[in-house]
Amino acid sequence: MSKLIKIEPSHCSWLESSDECFYFMEYHSRQGYKYSYENNLIFNFKKGIHENGQSYKEQAITQIAQLISSFFNSKPIESKSNYIFIPIPTSKTKTDPDYDNRLIRVLKIVEIGAGVHYSDVLNRASTIESLHYNNKPRQPLMHKFNFKCDGIDQFANKTIILFDDLITSGSTYNAAKNAILENIPSAKIVGLFIAKSNISNNMQNEKMD
Repeated sequence: MSKLIKIEPSHCSWLESSDECFYFMEYHSRQGYKYSYENNLIFNFKKGIHENGQSYKEQAITQIAQLISSFFNSKPIESKSNYIFIPIPTSKTKTDPDYDNRLIRVLKIVEIGAGVHYSDVLNRASTIESLHYNNKPRQPLMHKFNFKCDGIDQFANKTIILFDDLITSGSTYNAAKNAILENIPSAKIVGLFIAKSNISNNMQNEKMD
């Protein structure tokens, strides 16, 4: 499962033809956690920080970090240095009592285990309802991200990997990408997702360069 599947932009309404986005597994929405291993993993990973069963969330964080580390560890050391992760903010602001730093926790493990660094420079301007609980369509304008960075030199000559757990329409990715390009116009950006909602099965297996 450490191979990446490339998303055809036409399969996500808010992806542009030039976008390069990849995912590891397929998530079947509205099927419940018992439907598949993948559904169970995503459900546990996205479990709220105040919900019961935090040990399952911890296991999911470790499993996902190992999956990503395994992919990058299959690459030459000099290749790994060409990338830097930026986590896409979750639905809650960092000051929200329900804020979940699950993506950052994964990337911390990946940084240690695979040597690919991350930079937490995007912040959500205001809390929105999680798509995990609300399947209403979203537009990029619903996502307002602030870019805060001490210096952009860390991104020089690197491919920025925007990282999120789930992609459905691509609206969150679109908004996060544009927030980066407003501050780093020359940035090369790709998207990496743990899973994609099962809109289409006609995906093309393709490794990330």
